[in-house]
Amino acid sequence: MNVRLNGAWPTVNAGKAFLNGAWRTLTNGKAYISGVWRDTASFVQPVTLSISPSPAVASSRTTTTGTLSVNATATPTGGLGPFTYSWSITSTSGLTGAFLTNSTNATATLTATVSGGQGTSGTAHLSCTATDNLGSNATATVMAVLNWLNPIPIGGGTQ
Repeated sequence: MNVRLNGAWPTVNAGKAFLNGAWRTLTNGKAYISGVWRDTASFVQPVTLSISPSPAVASSRTTTTGTLSVNATATPTGGLGPFTYSWSITSTSGLTGAFLTNSTNATATLTATVSGGQGTSGTAHLSCTATDNLGSNATATVMAVLNWLNPIPIGGGTQ
């Protein structure tokens, strides 16, 4: 945003204004002032976050250890990029050795072992916080389901 100050137009990166009952962040915009188009301000929308797929599901009949991996991707809207990401595992059930890789990227990978043996499932709840370039953030959660399926019997059949 540009503001005329002592006859000059110094640049201001961002500011805040109280609008419709909430503080909103201002960034660059233009206004027609004294016959000239000048940089002024525009509002940045609040940061929101969604995670897909929801739920995140991985299934396997071929794993011999019950260890599976599943990806989840966070998609922010609003705010002012670039964004930083922080993923965490908030809870697990029926899983052992759960860990995240790429936990500072938009897409993180959960890897864990289904502890109940073949024919069982485990779940984990993942949380991601996305923070924009101005320090505003949003958090979303997603459930991950890992299914260690029974093998298909030789000669076909159903499970």
